[in-house]
Amino acid sequence: MHQRNLLFPALGAAAGLLIGYLIARPPSRLADPADRPAPERIGLETTASAVAPASSLADAIRDAELRRGRGVDRQDALGRIAADLEEIRGMSDSELYAELRRSTASGNPSGVSMRQQLLLTAFAERSPEEAMSWCDRQVESEQSRFRQTVLDTWSQKDPVAAAGRLKDLGTTMGVWDKDSASMAAIVAGHWADRDTTAALGWASGLPEEVRGEAIASVVLREASRSSEKALSMVQSLPAGYERDELMGKLAGAWAEQWPERTADWAAGLGTTSERTAALEGLTDTWARQNGNTLGPWIESLPTGAARDVAVRSWNQSENFLRDPAWGISMAFTIESVVEREQAIQAAWNRWNAYEPEAAEAWRTSIQGNSQAPSE
Repeated sequence: MHQRNLLFPALGAAAGLLIGYLIARPPSRLADPADRPAPERIGLETTASAVAPASSLADAIRDAELRRGRGVDRQDALGRIAADLEEIRGMSDSELYAELRRSTASGNPSGVSMRQQLLLTAFAERSPEEAMSWCDRQVESEQSRFRQTVLDTWSQKDPVAAAGRLKDLGTTMGVWDKDSASMAAIVAGHWADRDTTAALGWASGLPEEVRGEAIASVVLREASRSSEKALSMVQSLPAGYERDELMGKLAGAWAEQWPERTADWAAGLGTTSERTAALEGLTDTWARQNGNTLGPWIESLPTGAARDVAVRSWNQSENFLRDPAWGISMAFTIESVVEREQAIQAAWNRWNAYEPEAAEAWRTSIQGNSQAPSE
């Protein structure tokens, strides 16, 4: 085994630990689906901008610590990590392995420590196969987290080998679960950075339980470079729920920066199921990002399927509780009688769980309406 530069993979692993998971995510920069240079194009070719690892990690530390209810000095935290990295970088293979063993034997009560993650990342950099074997020997409750760290590092260096090891793991375990899906998404995402076609082929051949997450990781990586190619990739897949879900993920990722333009794109999709999935992905993201602009957009929509999807998504979002009466009033505009009654009842039940007196007063005020929700 030999030394390697551990900075970038270690920082990535550290940031993943701080926010609670290690999984390939939608890129921070996506091609605009509406900003097209020619009518026939879906998107504009772009080059994904690199994000400075130190900046990303500092933001992750800040956000994670704020969620935990305690502040942290970002520069101090980064300094501690940098010092640990420098020390780990200078360790021999035997020293590294010995400390990693000690870190697991100590039984850290708060879970996996930052230093432990950095040690494991370094181990995976030097010898990924041995690192995966080490993961297999750990307590079952921690195996998945450790494996994700190793596969994240390994697949940046050799995604083909990492993919083969993951497939062997699934065969040996005899089960593909949520943790397996997270690991498949990690490997597929890094592989897509090198060879999108090969990554998509591998992801498409995975068992159904994990295939969707892996394909989504490839598609969203491609979307950071070309929205047109990402969309073509989705449309090349067989029609069905997996393709619809991918449309929703793609729309949700685009909506982080361009909600109105993504809405225009989603409304023009050919099939009802794809259009519905895209609008759900769009409105879910939009509601989280900026509910103040989503409400007026919903009101501007003509009565029909697009508006119905948007209303249901709004009423399932956190924004609903800002003005439940408005959300329920919008549910009254849903076209299908059965879906309308279900949406009204579901929205009122949610309101009633949070503000029973206000919800009951509103229900009483419309008691004469045949579609008023029941208690």
